Amino acid sequence: MTEYRKASRTSAISYGGKDPDVLRSVLHSLYKSRCYWCGKLKDFADIETDHIIPKTLRGRALEQALSRLGLPHDFDLNNPANLAPICGRCNGPGTKGSLDMTHLPVVASHLRTAQRFKPEVERRVREFTNRRGLAAAFVTLSAADLDDEQTRTFFKENMPSIVRKQAAAGDDLADFALYRVVEVEVGGGELLETAIELEYSSKRAAQLLETLGGVPIQTVVQAPIADLWQQIHDRVQSALEGTGDEEVWGPTTSGPPTAHYFRVDITAAESLRSKARFEFTFSGEFESHLAASLVRDNPHGWTTTILDLQGDAVVQGTFTFTATWDAGEGDDLPYAEEATIESWEQDVWTTETG
Repeated sequence: MTEYRKASRTSAISYGGKDPDVLRSVLHSLYKSRCYWCGKLKDFADIETDHIIPKTLRGRALEQALSRLGLPHDFDLNNPANLAPICGRCNGPGTKGSLDMTHLPVVASHLRTAQRFKPEVERRVREFTNRRGLAAAFVTLSAADLDDEQTRTFFKENMPSIVRKQAAAGDDLADFALYRVVEVEVGGGELLETAIELEYSSKRAAQLLETLGGVPIQTVVQAPIADLWQQIHDRVQSALEGTGDEEVWGPTTSGPPTAHYFRVDITAAESLRSKARFEFTFSGEFESHLAASLVRDNPHGWTTTILDLQGDAVVQGTFTFTATWDAGEGDDLPYAEEATIESWEQDVWTTETG
């Protein structure tokens, strides 16, 4: 079980502090610009700071929630261990922002993530606080609406001087990350947002692939990411059908899982050359919350009834895939192979629905 430590009463790093926009900016960055509840990529201007355990819980309801989640009775709801970035839609009426969902195991998963990020949240917020002028400028830039024509013109005219300043300061500041957002068509025509963020040698490997193959990296990743999506769904369906003791109950049948949250990030790439053959290996991480309708045999003596359930699974892990381009074979386009799931963690549970 994750050990949660009570925050110091003198800690300035909490919700409601002097710099709420700084805290929001740090959370947005650590969660890679995604809403933690729906998993979609969101602009900073559309992100708010959410209490994973709602700050509106009081009295007995709060005591029960903390007990259910294995937290101390004096757990500080305003501490970074209970905070995450959420989009306006998910934080609106009738959604996460207005409902107590602490009974869902996925909440415990989000709390573990927040606890893991807590030291880095505190460090970055303190760094921002120590450099107030820069912090204010950075937050203002992050919130800028680049769809606004005047703002976009301002950036085009003034940002080159900042870029030159970074370049003159050294390679660690001059070598910007390659960042792309790809919409991958997966099962049923759904579009899955995939973030590609590559730095240093990974960035150069991706640029080499684009140069040799003559296609953008967005095209290369389509097939392996769609394959990864299908593999994850298949594994979750198998895991849900494995719930329950068949000697006590009977077989469980699962419908197709539906993703409430699905995050895929490509974070590294490397290239290997053998004569005219180039091989590019990409790696990344995924996280998802999926649910499905289940039916399970419920034996009673000589008769058997059907038990209706909802199955849920929170999964996370890492993956790789390889793309090849062979000039000697006259390849027109790079060929991307199926994805390989390298690591897998899952938390699966069922709830009776009828």
